[in-house]
Order: sequence, then structure tokens, then C-alpha cells
Amino acid sequence: MKILVVINRKVDENIWWWGYIPPLSKNCQLDVAKIRDQRFLSSILPLLRLYKKLNKYDMVITQQDGYATFIIAFLNSLLRHSKCRHFINHFITKEKSASLYSRIKYMFLSFVLSSTYCIMCASKLEAEYYKSVLKLKNTQFRFVPLATDPQFLKINTKNMGDYIISSGRTGRDYKTLLEAVAGLPIRLIIVADYFNLSGLNIPDNVEIKYNIPYMELIDLTSSAKFVILPLQDRRISVGQSVLLEAMGLGKATIVTRNAATVDYVKDGETGIFVKPNDYMQMREAILYLLDNPQKADEIGVKARESVKKDFTIDKVIYRYCSVLKETLGKKSN
Repeated sequence: MKILVVINRKVDENIWWWGYIPPLSKNCQLDVAKIRDQRFLSSILPLLRLYKKLNKYDMVITQQDGYATFIIAFLNSLLRHSKCRHFINHFITKEKSASLYSRIKYMFLSFVLSSTYCIMCASKLEAEYYKSVLKLKNTQFRFVPLATDPQFLKINTKNMGDYIISSGRTGRDYKTLLEAVAGLPIRLIIVADYFNLSGLNIPDNVEIKYNIPYMELIDLTSSAKFVILPLQDRRISVGQSVLLEAMGLGKATIVTRNAATVDYVKDGETGIFVKPNDYMQMREAILYLLDNPQKADEIGVKARESVKKDFTIDKVIYRYCSVLKETLGKKSN
């Protein structure tokens, strides 16, 4: 089996599941194509050249919703002659809205993605959502969870800090979080981008850090009492990476229940769910963990064990490869 993986230049030399693809076949050949420019017009020519070579491969894997995904899928749907089966790894795009642009976009996606063999999503409900709005009969949407970096499992973390922490940019609901912590006897550190906090009232017990180095964020998280992940009520994947990092560090996490998080947390065991936009419930959860540090420690231990069991690279890539093999088998029948 010959597999081509398409990545862009901002991705590291080796992607996290790189060395695990060969178990798909005893005679698996894995090649990589790097698209050197992320601008659309500059990407077209190298992708067209790449497309002419796809018939040499049994499978091409593209990432999320990048230009390679759309151009390869568009040409496959238009020409309908490619023998190379197209798989999309952790596809994500904004939800459909009532705007004309969004309606046209989803009509385009319905056509473009009709030729793909398998679209993998990081949430079961997200996969069902895309399947419903795109109305693709021949496309298989499958759930494959995200994995977190195993380095977090090796860090011996302790609740040394006098603070709790929240971080991230996409799909965050910091308004609800700020309302929840206002006046509480605990310091909250928020690590985010400028647009996340624009126009919001910042309580005296809240410290904001903007765009700090990644390892500084990990150090702050590893010393926090626990983590809060306030999310918007979205139907697409948001927040799982930060959630898995916190869990891997052995931290109890208070997290908004939505389509993105329900596959990763067991409420009361490996984290605490709160309703979207409910600052009072979030406030109560914060006070509960502050008043019960042993419970926070217990949840953190179970969270780390959950990551070891279900969300390490070897576990996730096993499911990833199983999906690829299963999908190929069904399509060949």
C-alpha cells in the first residue's frame, strides 16, 4: 500500500502519528508532500502538480480544512476518475449560519466532499452535525479522538500555586468565567489573545497574560490548583487540546459541556461539567473544588489515568489505523 500525506510548511518535520501509519500494511510505503506556501493562489500550482501524481498512490491523507483538502477533493469530485482514496484527518469548519456566504459555502462543501472516502472528526456529535448539514450519502464521517503530547504524563505536577488558570483562544466564553470568579477569594490567571478579553470587565482577582510562550503556559498550568475551560456552546471541535493537556498534567478541570467535550470527560470523575453560559453553576464548581482540594486531587489523578488509557498517541493511532483499514475494506466490497 502506498500512502501520501500532505502537510504544510508550518507543520514540524514529523507529524505526531508519523511512525504509526506503516502497521496498516506489511508492505506500506509512506511518502510526504509539503506545500510550501499557505496562500491560496500560491498553493494552486504545486497542488495541481501533486494531483497529477496521485494515481501512484492508494491513499492520500490531508489535514483538517486546508487548501490541499479542498483542492484535491474538488478535483476528485469534478473529474471522478482518481484511483487514490482521499482521507481527511480531523476535519473542522465553522458551523452553517443563515448568511448567504455560509449557505453558499456549505453547498460548495457538499459537492467538494462528496468524493472523499473518509472524514475523521474529533467529536462524535461534530461528525453527526457535518453528516446532517452536508447531506453526504457516500462520505463516511468517523470519530477519532485527539491525542495529547506524552510529555505531560512525565511531568510531576503539584498544586503549588495560589491560583487557578484558564487558557486558549478559539471558542472561549471568558465573559461567563469572569462573572463566575468576580469577588472570589482566589486568583485567576487567563492566558489568551487580545480579542478574547476585548470589552470585558476584568475583576481585581484576575490576571491576564497575552500570547506567552507555550512552555511557560505549561509551567503555569502544572502549578495551578485546577483548570477552568469555559467554552461557547458550539457543535464543532473547540478546546479539546487544552483539555487533554490539563488532564495529562493531572489537573482537575471545570469544563463547559458541549459537543466537543462530551467524548473526553466523565462528569465528576475525570472532570466537572458545567452548562454553557451558566456563570452561577461555574462559580459553584469553582468553590466546590476550592473547598475540597482532596476531591480536586482525586479528579486530577483519574484524569491523568484517562489520558494514559484512551488519549495517548499509541491508543489514538490504533483507532486511527483501524478506521482507515475498516473504511478501505468496506469500500472494496
